[in-house]
Amino acid sequence: MTENLHRPWNREAVIVELKKLIADGGSLRFDPDRKDTSLEDAVYDVFGGWRTAFIEAGINPKTKLISYWTEDEVIKRLRQLAEREEPLNTLHLEMNHPRLWNAARRFFSNIESAIAAAGMEYSEVKKRQSWSEDKISGKICQMFERGEDISQISLMKKDSKLLAAGQKCYGSWRQAVEAAGIKYEDVKHRRRARKASSKAVCAQA
Repeated sequence: MTENLHRPWNREAVIVELKKLIADGGSLRFDPDRKDTSLEDAVYDVFGGWRTAFIEAGINPKTKLISYWTEDEVIKRLRQLAEREEPLNTLHLEMNHPRLWNAARRFFSNIESAIAAAGMEYSEVKKRQSWSEDKISGKICQMFERGEDISQISLMKKDSKLLAAGQKCYGSWRQAVEAAGIKYEDVKHRRRARKASSKAVCAQA
């Protein structure tokens, strides 16, 4: 990877760098002895994790990270997610951070042990809720009727617990939304309209 020490990162800069690094292959390779982790930090700070960052950059979300994970990296990212107040239960990590979930189990045998190694109590950070199909659909409809963006990318930041429950129960977030009687095309249209409006406001500023 290129040297990015002290480089200021924002959404656009991260996307450009990811596209550049993956342009010549279908994987992202890291130097095990790298000193600069600012790009990786920005991926979690800005996007909440690799999956969303790849999706936003138009990159296959299953892109492999080669020579990336270590015990220290797992611990660092778990702490970073905890600071974002994300739930750290097994279900949420498996659905929303599958690379971290796999790495935590590989290095620490299970999620509980990884959480303990990060200096946290699993019972305090798992924040597991009991979800039913009716509860999931009701929550989705409520948010949509309030005019909120309920796209998968938005839910990653806004309500990751609902997102994980919908994916687990219905197989995908799109299916969860449509099971609530909402066309996912309408969800995407709303998101596109909001992004266009936001750009227009910035242009006028």
